[in-house]
Amino acid sequence: MKKLMESINQSYGYRRFKSISQLIEEAFTEFKKTHDIMEKFKHFNVYEDHVTIVDFEKRRFIDVFFRNGKPHCELCNSDSCIHVKFTLRIPKVVEKLREKGYKVEDGEIIYTPP
Repeated sequence: MKKLMESINQSYGYRRFKSISQLIEEAFTEFKKTHDIMEKFKHFNVYEDHVTIVDFEKRRFIDVFFRNGKPHCELCNSDSCIHVKFTLRIPKVVEKLREKGYKVEDGEIIYTPP
C-alpha cells in the first residue's frame, strides 16, 4: 500500500495524499461530480465550430460554440457553465482539441495554443 501511495503522490509531483482514505474520498468525490454531470446531459452531435448537447432538465438542445480559442455556451452566455464543462468531457471533443494543441483536463481547458 505504501508503494501505491508513493507512486500516486509521485505522479502529482508532490505529497498530495497522506492516506489511502484521503485518496479514496477524493476519487469518490470526483467520480460523483463527473457521474452527476454525465446523467444530466447527452452529447448529440459535434460540428466543426460547435457541439450540440441535450439538457434533460431543461428539455432542450444547447449549442456550445468554439470562438477565439474558447468554448461559449449559447444558453448561459458563459465560457465556464455546466454545459461547457460537460462538453469538455466528451472524448471526441477532447480529442479534436488536443489535435489542435489544446490541453484539456477534467472539463476545463488548461492550455490554449497561441
